Amino acid sequence: MRWKNFCKPLLRQFPKHHVPIKWHGYVGCGVEGGVFKVSFGDDGPYALKLFWNTRPQEPLNRGKPFVFPFQDEARNVAIIEKIRWAVQHSENPIMVHPSPKSSELKLENLYCFSEEGQRSPPEFESSVPMCSADYINRCHGWLKLDKKNWPKNYDQYEWRGRPYSPEEADYRWAIVYDYVSSKVKEHDLNVTQANIDFFYLTGFEAAMLALGYDAMMC
Repeated sequence: MRWKNFCKPLLRQFPKHHVPIKWHGYVGCGVEGGVFKVSFGDDGPYALKLFWNTRPQEPLNRGKPFVFPFQDEARNVAIIEKIRWAVQHSENPIMVHPSPKSSELKLENLYCFSEEGQRSPPEFESSVPMCSADYINRCHGWLKLDKKNWPKNYDQYEWRGRPYSPEEADYRWAIVYDYVSSKVKEHDLNVTQANIDFFYLTGFEAAMLALGYDAMMC
């Protein structure tokens, strides 16, 4: 992946967006959206996050920037999948700074995952191999759902999760993830630590803010 792809991240459209959805159950909801267990034809199960808002919304605390959870999440998971791809396809371990505390170091660590960064990596006083992304839940892309394809009792779920009135739009955005069974241990310390290491070494949130880019979809 070229560095420009990290600066303008594109989350792909879900490859089976044209396949009819089977709604198997409701998982939970919050102010951003609801999560459902679904399959696409005979393929699944997946976790589908259906977002309540189709456009940026004014925050509850006036004076704050407008928020668009779907856009923010699309950006974040696009970056995660690019990092995952780089780690899995690199011939040699990708070396990063072990303690990226400044914004500059966080950006340099993110740069290490690009083609340019692997050819000419930043010169760190010390470095460590990047950990795997095996424990990060995989994202399969975005899709647009017309109202006719929403789950039964959709209005009931939306009213439960939202702090304000539902939109009148006849479509919703969604993002598709691997479905994680409830049988998986939620509090496995090894998994928790692996996730912490991943986001710390990538300098994830600070790097996103420093780049200041918009989320994009392809």
